[in-house]
Amino acid sequence: MRNNLSRVSVLSSTKKLSTCGATQARSSFSLTMPLLQMFLLGYGVDTNIRQINTVVYNADGAPRESRELIDRLKNSDTFHIVSYVSK
Repeated sequence: MRNNLSRVSVLSSTKKLSTCGATQARSSFSLTMPLLQMFLLGYGVDTNIRQINTVVYNADGAPRESRELIDRLKNSDTFHIVSYVSK
């Protein structure tokens, strides 16, 4: 009987040790992977919008101001003016 109890205590202590190792591995993995993803995707993903195809419809009566706005759109990297639409 005493021999069986010593076996049970040895088995339970080894089970605790193996569980602690698994828990430590899981926690280090769960902390390391999001940091790695944040680092890699932070440099790899670009959320800037560029070269949107744009059609310009100028219904304004003041040609100077509208031309200035169209020139600003044309000179930016965000918009790509495809064509102009008239009435």
